[in-house]
Amino acid sequence: MQTAPYKAPSDANHWRRLLFSNLTAILTGLATAYLRAYFERSNLHYETIASCFLILPAISLILAFTARRLPILAALTWLMLEVLLVYVFFTLSFWLLYLFLVPSEAILPVMLKAMAICWLVSALVSAIIIALLAKFRPPILGPHCRGCGYCLIGLPSNRCPECGRTFTDQEVSLKDLILYAPSLQGVIPERDKSPMRNVDFGDNC
Repeated sequence: MQTAPYKAPSDANHWRRLLFSNLTAILTGLATAYLRAYFERSNLHYETIASCFLILPAISLILAFTARRLPILAALTWLMLEVLLVYVFFTLSFWLLYLFLVPSEAILPVMLKAMAICWLVSALVSAIIIALLAKFRPPILGPHCRGCGYCLIGLPSNRCPECGRTFTDQEVSLKDLILYAPSLQGVIPERDKSPMRNVDFGDNC
């Protein structure tokens, strides 16, 4: 009997998000420090305003809209940490380069206060977006967890390893044989010869 091809779930997209956001934060911090040190013309620092009120909030919004589907508390916790990392990397890169370029100016205390306020605002807006997405975003159809969207093909049990939510065969529109790992397929009795067994879900699973 032909079954759907088994593909192990991957967290590559999650790590790509973190790499993109943190690398962008570092580059933004370096560029802001350089511009502030060499092109300062007044007490109004346009480069810092652009970074704190445009670029960093934009990164936070991207993280919110591309976050993994997890139970709301876990999703909020991970998002707060991801946004915090963005502001930490920006602050460190800015401060280290600016300290090297203008060692006489003690900018760190003021910068830490400003970054704390910016992080709180970004975290609050991102949390609201996550809550709205969890409420209005339609569930993923097929062999995916209804709680977080994790691919369920190849699992050793009927519990999602990502969020811990249990599921039934009917809930994911498939039977046991296609969901469990290939090593267990000979042990689990076949209960249905559904044509869904022959479906290739491509890169989603």
